[in-house]
Amino acid sequence: MAGSGAGFDACAVPALLRHWWGRTGGRFIAAEIALRAGGAYRIGNELPDGAVVWISGEFEVVEAADGSQGVSLFSS
Repeated sequence: MAGSGAGFDACAVPALLRHWWGRTGGRFIAAEIALRAGGAYRIGNELPDGAVVWISGEFEVVEAADGSQGVSLFSS
């Protein structure tokens, strides 16, 4: 995994992402994350009305600079 630290882990590890991802009343249901430039992500959410929404895209840049990490992504 690119980078290190709690910030990267919270965005890249599905078990950690579930703790903060999603809107109030919704539910995180799944995630597939390849945290690298060109890597894909797919995050599933169940909304309060039972509808399921998938958010997906591709990471354009994943880098650590000057001791701070950042992620740039492209959604499709």
